[in-house]
Amino acid sequence: MISTSKIKVLFMLVILYVVGCTPTKRPIEFEFEKSYIDVGYYQGFNYAGINIFRDGKSYNYFFGDFKDFANSIEVIEVNDLDGDNEIDLLLKLSACGANCSGSYQILYYDPDLDKYMSTEPLGRSKITPIAYPDGNSSKKLYVTREDGLISKFSNPISSIGPIQILEYKGNKFHDITKDYIQIVEEDAAYWEARIRNTDIYMTEEYTKFTGIQNFQEREIYDSENESSLHVLYYVSYVSDMCLIEKCDTGWNTYNKYCAEDKYLSTENCKRFEESIKLALETREVLK
Repeated sequence: MISTSKIKVLFMLVILYVVGCTPTKRPIEFEFEKSYIDVGYYQGFNYAGINIFRDGKSYNYFFGDFKDFANSIEVIEVNDLDGDNEIDLLLKLSACGANCSGSYQILYYDPDLDKYMSTEPLGRSKITPIAYPDGNSSKKLYVTREDGLISKFSNPISSIGPIQILEYKGNKFHDITKDYIQIVEEDAAYWEARIRNTDIYMTEEYTKFTGIQNFQEREIYDSENESSLHVLYYVSYVSDMCLIEKCDTGWNTYNKYCAEDKYLSTENCKRFEESIKLALETREVLK
């Protein structure tokens, strides 16, 4: 089932169902100050796509074989996302089998080609657009968790992983996490608190980036999963510390707490240390 997030524009959703080989069209109308855009969803047996109507002309963008990847297409945001005075669309494409996976793409208009193009898919469980800290409302930062790193140890969980802060510029996502060292330091402190099962106070700025208020708001998991979850906490913590060039401190803390961790044996600590180091060496890099 296709769903749309609520955004601050006028919208109308109409749902029709596939009959025979006739594509399904699910149009949403958006009204802007300078543009009028229709976003229509199309589902067929062999493809999935979006139709955009602007300036009296219809533009279709197809994502490929629908059955291979997309159980739903969600419009996360429709706005000028990079300050070029053109309307862009941030989309989430989801597929659910035994486990759910998602990828994010931005459709942007290329005036030279007179067509909509797409960024490379970015595989993430969740991406949250937030306003720039300097109050520049015309552009956004995109906060996520580094699923690619976590997936080397477990199925990705949207709320677990080292923080990653992205910027959309030049029709692609760029990793600018290192520009926010204080946020990364607080993120490392958050994962350390989860490892130690202690409370921790989060600053207002960190809360704006992550939505996390304090350690008391942690998710409730089955106790039998605590062992695998603690591994993810250590991965997230060490990754954050290495990003801000405090790897030695990160590993010292890892060795201290892992040796005392009731969920992990000494043998597992040594094995996971090698696995974490390998994962950090081969992690995805967005430049």
